Amino acid sequence: WSYGNFCPFHKYKILKLADINKVVSAVFVYKYLNGLIDNNASNYFIRNNNNRYEMRNIRFLIVPGMPTTQSQRNIRYHGAKIFKDLPSDIQNKPSLNSSKSSIKKYFINQYSSTQP
Repeated sequence: WSYGNFCPFHKYKILKLADINKVVSAVFVYKYLNGLIDNNASNYFIRNNNNRYEMRNIRFLIVPGMPTTQSQRNIRYHGAKIFKDLPSDIQNKPSLNSSKSSIKKYFINQYSSTQP
């Protein structure tokens, strides 16, 4: 698809399909870190519990090594990587609604007004 110099995603504040996946993954990690999902997912992510140094973001996740592209699609890798790459102010939002809104805005703001 070619939109010329017009980017409808940015103008109308809608997410591209790949970014919808990223938002859903990041929201899942947020819910996990804040105890908003049931205990069946308690071992999905690895937290860095190194408290020797004062860390600005105590929710720091370890992105597990995944040898293949197929395994990198796993929520344990994909979700942790996406969430880790978000700015700390978004990671540390106080509520689920503010987190969802900030995550969506973050990805929409990645589109320039001329990016197809």
